[in-house]
Amino acid sequence: MSIYVKGSGKKKKYVAKGSIPLGGGAYKYYERVMKGASSKQEAIAMELDFKRRFNIESSLSTKKSFTLQEFIKYYNDEKKNSIKSSTKQSNQYISKFFTPLFDRKLTSISSNDIKNVLDNKFSEGLSEGYVNKGLEYANKVFSFAVKQGFITYNPVQKISHYKRPDQQKKDSVVYTPEQFSRFISCFPKDKNNGTDDYPCYVIANVLFLCGLRIGECLALTKEDIDLNNNTLRINKTVFRNVEGHSYLVTPPKTRNSIRTILIPKTLKQVLCEYLDWFDNLYGTNEKCFLFGIDQPIHPKTVRKRFKKAADKAGLPIIKLHGARHSAASWMMNSGMPAVAVANRLGHTVSELTRTYTHLFNQSEKALVDSIDSVFEKLDSNKTN
Repeated sequence: MSIYVKGSGKKKKYVAKGSIPLGGGAYKYYERVMKGASSKQEAIAMELDFKRRFNIESSLSTKKSFTLQEFIKYYNDEKKNSIKSSTKQSNQYISKFFTPLFDRKLTSISSNDIKNVLDNKFSEGLSEGYVNKGLEYANKVFSFAVKQGFITYNPVQKISHYKRPDQQKKDSVVYTPEQFSRFISCFPKDKNNGTDDYPCYVIANVLFLCGLRIGECLALTKEDIDLNNNTLRINKTVFRNVEGHSYLVTPPKTRNSIRTILIPKTLKQVLCEYLDWFDNLYGTNEKCFLFGIDQPIHPKTVRKRFKKAADKAGLPIIKLHGARHSAASWMMNSGMPAVAVANRLGHTVSELTRTYTHLFNQSEKALVDSIDSVFEKLDSNKTN
């Protein structure tokens, strides 16, 4: 194989030329522009990837059929550069739903086979959300198989989404400002005991007072904090156990999640004190993780402190994401405009109303009170 340059300046392109042995003395000859390559090294890497993919596709196409496990591996490999790390993590988990079908030939799998797998997961008590994610993942896999010409139709299209119409949804635990005050006052925060107590205490303050997602919070570095302008920058997140890595720092959940928000006075005091302590730790700099230095603190560590504080305060145990829901409820029920709340949380307004409608308790009461007030005034005018 060889790489040569075609054109110059802005029209400069790297072209790969070579051959791939097909067996029996036959070869596949190619000459391809390595689109997007900005150096010879990148072009070489892209050529190797092209040859790898060609070999995979050739081996698959020469088989009359292949197993579901083989095709899922091929599908995940093909999609790895076009999906987020969080999606890869989710796909790894969801693909295991279909383990009973892994050894079956792809061409032999019917709608009933897939539905039986998902029915079993549903009857085992898996949430309708996760079962439907399994359905959606299977649909993507089989649609891809149709597109690639390995099967003629997608059997998943016949399967309807799953619902539990009679099941009442459990309300997630959300703290009021008064409950948060009790919770945070019981939080372990010893600076000198050699544990993560103090960083977890500050994490709890950030989660509740800013409404961050836990991944966004754990990805923060010192340079994201600007105490002179009282701002906090969110432009990344941490995902755990993805592609063999203990953690990965990636762009946040959505484009709207990239934001810079103001820091409340209460939190500024906490952060000022924390940064003074942080700067005296060995090996810290602007690029270090704010909570963990070399690598971010694990969410399990924070959960343990949440449980300990909730038990001590006599409060129901709240999930880490419950802190974000609590922050949302405080803002919405204080009468803040939906646009402002959405911007602070990194949502669109439609996402905000869809996700947090159940938290508008006081807002609904205020709405009803205003309606009552209008008609009370009308009745009063009539009597007068």
